[in-house]
Amino acid sequence: MLDGSDWEVEAGSRVWFSSGRIGAPQPLLNSATNTPINATLASSLTFSGLSAISGEAFARADQSSGLFVKGYLGAGGIRGGKLNDEDFPAAGAYSNTLSSASGNIAYGTFDLGYSFLRAPGAKLGAFAGYNHYEEGANAYGCVQLAGAVTCNPATPFPASFLGIAQAGHYDSLRIGLSSQLMLTDRLKLTADAAYLPWVNFKGQDDHNARELLLPETSSSGDGVMLEAILGYNITEAWNVGAGGRYWAWNTRNGGTTFNFLGFSSPIVEPARYTSERYGMFVQSSYRWGDTTPVATGFAEAPAPKNWTGFYVGGHLGGGWSDDRWSDPFGSAPSGLGATDIAGFGDTTRATGPLGGAQVGFDWQTGHAVFGLQADASATNLRGDNTCFSGLGGVDCQRVINALATITGRVGYAWGRSLAYVKGGGAWTDATYSLNGNTNALALGAESTGIVSSGWTAGGGIEYALTDCWSTLLEYDYIGVSRTTVAFPMVATLSARNIAVQQEINTVKLGVNYRFGSVPVVVAKY
Repeated sequence: MLDGSDWEVEAGSRVWFSSGRIGAPQPLLNSATNTPINATLASSLTFSGLSAISGEAFARADQSSGLFVKGYLGAGGIRGGKLNDEDFPAAGAYSNTLSSASGNIAYGTFDLGYSFLRAPGAKLGAFAGYNHYEEGANAYGCVQLAGAVTCNPATPFPASFLGIAQAGHYDSLRIGLSSQLMLTDRLKLTADAAYLPWVNFKGQDDHNARELLLPETSSSGDGVMLEAILGYNITEAWNVGAGGRYWAWNTRNGGTTFNFLGFSSPIVEPARYTSERYGMFVQSSYRWGDTTPVATGFAEAPAPKNWTGFYVGGHLGGGWSDDRWSDPFGSAPSGLGATDIAGFGDTTRATGPLGGAQVGFDWQTGHAVFGLQADASATNLRGDNTCFSGLGGVDCQRVINALATITGRVGYAWGRSLAYVKGGGAWTDATYSLNGNTNALALGAESTGIVSSGWTAGGGIEYALTDCWSTLLEYDYIGVSRTTVAFPMVATLSARNIAVQQEINTVKLGVNYRFGSVPVVVAKY
């Protein structure tokens, strides 16, 4: 071990190529009581396509008892993106202005955990930790895309004009699972899934053209952080790899303070904030400690059980959903001397964590494994966006409360590993909400809950840690056909058969306990 101790340490660096979105705020509401229940929709600022390159250093230390600590620090630049600034209304109509964007990101994470399941070449543990994430985005220029006079195409703001500067940071608690698996004597799979049960946001939005400073706060939110890495041992200590990562923060409510320069009475308005970042990275690391060849420990490991048998287990993960709302409304006069242009928005991007349980049965013949599985997840995938801009703009929100699937699966087993694909039926429990109250409209507000059916397809890898325990990493796609959503209290929409088509992506890290199997011979590498 390292210098005669019982610690093993791995450290390295990586380069992350990512993209992201910022909703700050998404949306902003006007309410004299500072509660969003009867508030009016005022505006929404959505930064999207925020491509970035960042560098980071990371390390992990494992003690022979199972205790481990890990973390990373990183920073980089946002090289490009855009800002859509929507107002309901502005200068006589629904307004949607477009600006170019650039900025920066910085982040750090620290976790303390314990590997409660360990086998030669593999471990699964639980951890608790802390994450700090900072992002800044500057928006330059301004061109009107809709019908308002603001930033009219005939007189746009110069492309070099810094109209809006957005800076903010999230502080989050992390609770999660971490696994490390040797799929062969050189190929290593590492995965982390973290639920963020507490998220605190603080930011600052500077509207330079209006001489307006907007401090932003929220202490009510949650999120998810997912990561998977496939590494290759070039030597016993040196590893190179590539991986993917998904992060999302989503606040339920918060506030924006309006501080006009020279104005002595700031106004606080309710607002929600979101941020999302995802991408691929490459890395290299070096390990100190037990330099016994991994191949020897892996090849001489006790043979795993046969995959045949019943199993139960649990999972933790997260997901994202893109939903398309049907829009029967065309462009029309706003009643304020301009035209509300149709065709903007009509999609919602919902993000968030999930966790649940699964039960199933597998039957193995040779290397082939056939199975049937049912699983259910409590979720909190939430998202808002503009819909029905031809009416002047409405806020559409969807919250996915739960997911369930029944699937068949087919896999190929080797060594301790099982790679599989799966498919079957899916069900979603979702809440759809509309806010049609703006400074120009009084359509009403309403929420409707619906259970919808669809289909799912996915795949993953499961690894036998002991004769009974295994861990899994899985991706699933869920498609739900057009679901008609009734809003009887919003008369303008209730007669138009509004429908929503859902596409949901989920990633899970889990553990299974299997009953009644027998050992099989493991081929040596």
